[in-house]
Amino acid sequence: MRRMNQMLGVSTVLVVLAPALAALIASRQPTSRAAGFVGAAGAGLGGLLSLFMFGVLIAGPEDAVQTMTVLGIDFGVGVDPLLAPLLVLVTAVSCVVQAFASRYLHGDIRFGRFFLGAGLLTASTALMVSAETPATLAVGWTGSGLAVIALLGMYPGFRSADEGRRSTLLVFAAGDLALWAAVILSIAGVSDQALLGIGTEAVGGQETIAALVAVLLVIAALSRSAQLPFRSWLPGTIAVPTPVSALLHAGVVNAGGILLLKTSGMFTGSPLATHLAFAAGAATAIYATAAMIARPDVKGSLAHSTSGQMGFMIMTCGLGAWVATIFHLIGHSLYKASLFLGSGSAVTSETSRIAKPHPPAKKASLASVGFAVLAPAALLSAFALAWYPDLDWTNGAILAFAWATLAWGAWGWIRRSDGLRGMASGAALLALAAAGYVGLISLAYDYLGSTIPLETASVVSPLWLLAFVPVAVAGLIIRSGRMSLPGKVDAAAYVQALNAARTGRSRAGRGSTERQLTGTGTLMPRSQEAR
Repeated sequence: MRRMNQMLGVSTVLVVLAPALAALIASRQPTSRAAGFVGAAGAGLGGLLSLFMFGVLIAGPEDAVQTMTVLGIDFGVGVDPLLAPLLVLVTAVSCVVQAFASRYLHGDIRFGRFFLGAGLLTASTALMVSAETPATLAVGWTGSGLAVIALLGMYPGFRSADEGRRSTLLVFAAGDLALWAAVILSIAGVSDQALLGIGTEAVGGQETIAALVAVLLVIAALSRSAQLPFRSWLPGTIAVPTPVSALLHAGVVNAGGILLLKTSGMFTGSPLATHLAFAAGAATAIYATAAMIARPDVKGSLAHSTSGQMGFMIMTCGLGAWVATIFHLIGHSLYKASLFLGSGSAVTSETSRIAKPHPPAKKASLASVGFAVLAPAALLSAFALAWYPDLDWTNGAILAFAWATLAWGAWGWIRRSDGLRGMASGAALLALAAAGYVGLISLAYDYLGSTIPLETASVVSPLWLLAFVPVAVAGLIIRSGRMSLPGKVDAAAYVQALNAARTGRSRAGRGSTERQLTGTGTLMPRSQEAR
């Protein structure tokens, strides 16, 4: 067993080092396609090692930690049943994105610079995920931020990209200061620097200091995950190449959830911190979703979608629903990476669709709206009651997010296949989706139950989620055409959402000849993205 632990520890170190070494090699060949191959291979090697560790931990859970002490501060990395799948996610997404970029950026003068930044970002993120002490976590966190800034500066002199980079730098600096302050306070007050061992009673036994550390952790998480009041940096980066956007949206923004998960002992011990995270996540989810719907361009819409999805993830952290956090983190990463890498095809497809005449959309029947709302709720409840005889509020919180997703999917299906036949086929698909989701949640609880805190005292009450139910139902009814807002209210709401979707760089500046939309909904002359 000791030998296996040593092998796991060495493998964890190699997962961090492989992408970094590949990045340094790739930077020596700035214009050759070999740089892309080396970069993807380094991340791929890390992915294979992560899969190996995942398989070992499934066969028999072990904990392996490699530590070293510098100037009295412990630095260490480790692996456990929770960290292994996250390491697989980080390295696999990086490998796919770099393989895509080797073709997408072929011939670009900044070809090698991308793979240098991508490799360092992968290594820093892997270090952050596998961190076993606060100092290691902070080093990985800051390293990933610096790699992002380098990637955003691939094309110096390009005004939109430069402004997005400056905005990101300011937000990241604020978040890093908050995290390092929390790390210094925790190291000063904790004799045992094991990250997951830190609790509210650990920081010198002082509740005020412990609460301050927890709030600082939330501020850092909100900044990196593009939450209010820090959300502007992510939409401001849409001018960068698509592979960079894929890395940002599929990996970097997840850092907030990872941070709160790894410091859950401190975070969930403070009611102020958990309620702050939930409130910020809920506000961002609503704000960013409205901006996403109003945004007319593909990448801009995806950027606001990511911000809103991260809002839901931060909400699950505030609820203490850590299994939902992990599910959302992994699912969103894979989904958003594929969307960004396929955004060019989406633009081509949408252009072709718009060019073809199509009949106006029909008003959906009340039965269709009822089916989209009630069928997912009934199926999820049935499977949950069958597989969770001790169903609690935490499980209910997880199912609430599943209901929102399945209800939206059911609405999309019923719009294309209305009537009894459509409802029958939709019900069959919903049953499969609900059974699969609840089954995976059940397996995740069994696998992760000994690794993450499933019950915490100071989290937000899941009853707050009930406030979103009437909002979601009203949204479906409005989209169905069964109900509409008054004309002036509808136009004003659209204008406000569209103006909110603009980044700082796209707003009319002092002395600028550009103008925004008027309050009545009239389009005024300005940049292409506003049209």
